[in-house]
Amino acid sequence: MPGNSLKTIVERKYGFWFFQLMGWGTFIVYDFFINVLSDEEFNLKFVFFWIIIILFAFILTLLLRLIYRRIYDGNQRIFSQIFIIAIASIICGVLWQILQNLVALIDFFQLPSIFNNTLKASTYRIIISYFWLSWPIFVWSILYFLIKSRFEYQEEKENAVQSQLMAKDAQLRTLRYQINPHFLFNTLISVQGLMYHNTRLADKMLTELSEFLRYTLRYNQLVFVPLEDEFEIIEKYLNIQKIRFGDKLRFSFSIHPETEKQEILCFLIQPLAENAVKHGINSSPDGVNIRLSSEISENWLKLEIVNTGKFEPDKYRVGTGLNNVRERLQKAYPESHEFEIIQVEDKVRVIIKIRLNNEHL
Repeated sequence: MPGNSLKTIVERKYGFWFFQLMGWGTFIVYDFFINVLSDEEFNLKFVFFWIIIILFAFILTLLLRLIYRRIYDGNQRIFSQIFIIAIASIICGVLWQILQNLVALIDFFQLPSIFNNTLKASTYRIIISYFWLSWPIFVWSILYFLIKSRFEYQEEKENAVQSQLMAKDAQLRTLRYQINPHFLFNTLISVQGLMYHNTRLADKMLTELSEFLRYTLRYNQLVFVPLEDEFEIIEKYLNIQKIRFGDKLRFSFSIHPETEKQEILCFLIQPLAENAVKHGINSSPDGVNIRLSSEISENWLKLEIVNTGKFEPDKYRVGTGLNNVRERLQKAYPESHEFEIIQVEDKVRVIIKIRLNNEHL
């Protein structure tokens, strides 16, 4: 039996019947061993009529369910609900006791003592006997309202969470689409710079660009992708830039196998790689070395991009890229991520940490 089978059964669609059968099953077992087996008149005929009486009560609760579903209001005051439950339980308890008297009439072929002047019990005991069977109905009604309220609350909570996820997904997609035109524009500028003096390299760059665009089409509807796929497109981007800058651009990857299948935001790292190339080339006369790495440390997925050169946001305008990364991280991993840019001597380190127990990892 699958691990989530019980959860599926007790979901709202099947919840009533699950609890109805479990509750009455427990009551039947209790009543049979405590009251039926100990009765002096215990026999098959006695058990048959006992089953009829229990079945009648079971049907009464089904009728109560129809009534409660019509009058149920999650905003109704608790005292009003208890009053309705009490009245309904008393009525059902009386009907249940009347059925027992009728069964006794059929079974023993004599009128109940209340009708044939052989009354031995006091009026008080008769009234109590009619109200005694109200308590199982009252308990059933209380549980029905509590469970129904619980389902209502859970459904509202799930709807709210779903709405938040849909809104967040829409925001992430919007932010993701801001990146693609940005990168495309920069790449086309690079192609334009090559086409007049090196058509072969311009052609190769367009080929790499087409591979990049094929990637974007493949993951067009996805917000999160495996890290290995994200690094694959980064490599295509760096190959494009390698064609443009030649030996002035050098890059390497250090990807821990344990991180390859971890899912991250699609196109999360690409703007960072773009900044590494831009700032590294502009601030390193001898060229730029770029190293991308990933690892898992103390329940965090750590992504790092290190490039030679200097990070000078005042001198080189920080545009859509970094702001986009910060905003996407905040929306996808609120309070579950860290993002920092550190200048260490002649190197710039960009570090992203994402907590592994996040729902997207």
